[in-house]
Amino acid sequence: RDQIRQYQEKLQRINQTEPVWAPVLRAIGSTIPEGCWLEELQQKHAPAGCLELKGCAIKLARVSEFLENLEQSGLFSKVRLVDSGTKRMVINSRGDNSKQVVSFVLLAELASERKEARP
Repeated sequence: RDQIRQYQEKLQRINQTEPVWAPVLRAIGSTIPEGCWLEELQQKHAPAGCLELKGCAIKLARVSEFLENLEQSGLFSKVRLVDSGTKRMVINSRGDNSKQVVSFVLLAELASERKEARP
């Protein structure tokens, strides 16, 4: 019983300090434009409630559109492009057809009212 109580206390502390990500992830999925995709999503611990989104797009305009969509969603207090470049992406398994795409890294800081939201 003592161990269960300790686990419950730890879970309660986590619930009080960590953001609720499910609605945020749904919003990201609905704001990402066609021709733009995520390859990695990582929670950053400083500042709390910050996401690093790594992905690619067929052109830079799609990255800008995604950034604007995230800002307009009202879920984030700050969204910024921290890195971009180009890379070659193989289109088929034989590797004889490749296309150059835009790679990007965005940092999106969760709005303070979303940090405090709890189910």
